[in-house]
Amino acid sequence: MKLNSLFALAFLSFFTLMHLSCDNEPLEGDFVSDIPEEVIASFTAVVEGVTFVGDTAQAVTISGVTSITGIKGNGDKIVMTFQGIGVGAFNLTGNSGEATFGISSAPTAFSTQNEGGIGEIIVTQYDVELGLASGTFAFIATRALLDANGQPILDGNGNPTFDSVTVANGVFNNIPLVSDGSTTMPPQEDFMRARIDTLVFETTNLTIVTSGLITVQGVNALTNESLTIAFPETTVPGTYDLTFNGDFSAGYFNNEVTFTSKTGVLTIIENSANLIRFTFSFEASLLEDGDIEHVVTEGLFQYFL
Repeated sequence: MKLNSLFALAFLSFFTLMHLSCDNEPLEGDFVSDIPEEVIASFTAVVEGVTFVGDTAQAVTISGVTSITGIKGNGDKIVMTFQGIGVGAFNLTGNSGEATFGISSAPTAFSTQNEGGIGEIIVTQYDVELGLASGTFAFIATRALLDANGQPILDGNGNPTFDSVTVANGVFNNIPLVSDGSTTMPPQEDFMRARIDTLVFETTNLTIVTSGLITVQGVNALTNESLTIAFPETTVPGTYDLTFNGDFSAGYFNNEVTFTSKTGVLTIIENSANLIRFTFSFEASLLEDGDIEHVVTEGLFQYFL
């Protein structure tokens, strides 16, 4: 018993000495922390000039269809649903997708499926393992105007009239993502869309010419208007300034004359052997030192080669 007591006392003294030594010696070397960095989620947009900040937001993918939702505390709600998964640009009209905006009593009052609706969402992060999604979006949603009896209000030509809501500068960062594991890829749809002086521009024909520069042109055959974007073939993903005479330039033909980019921004998302995808916006003038006469915003181009 005495031997055991002495052994226990010696062991306790050794442990106490080691503990004190560790407390007094500085820690040296590189240490890897297993404490994850805090991820902050956000969902914001500008709705008719008023800032929309979502109190809750989420992304859900089921059977290859992805929905992204942001809700304010007062019940205002933005929902974007599209065919496809992963990173990329997705159309929010027609069979490809839909965007809606509404209040708590009518959450889907405005829709891009109605006449005059247009919209795109660009997903820049889609990480199923981390459960996070990020991206940008913009759309115009409309709703039919009804009279007191619930009947459509018609214009002078007997056509239904519509009210609209513009949702711009939409951004969602690190919002929670839940997926059922669907692997459906985005539809391979070729398009160029933009807004010219607040009016929607939709193309009926697309052409691409490659000769040192990549020159893409979208034409609206109904109005004979066109948009043209040019940039070097070797351009890598990134953001570039659009100028009047440089390698990065843009133009708008209004069926009479061509206005060239005086200032602007081109963001290349992908420029590969299989796909060209970018966003753009610019202010155009007739002469290099002339006044700004047209403003092109919300430009999005996608073309599968």
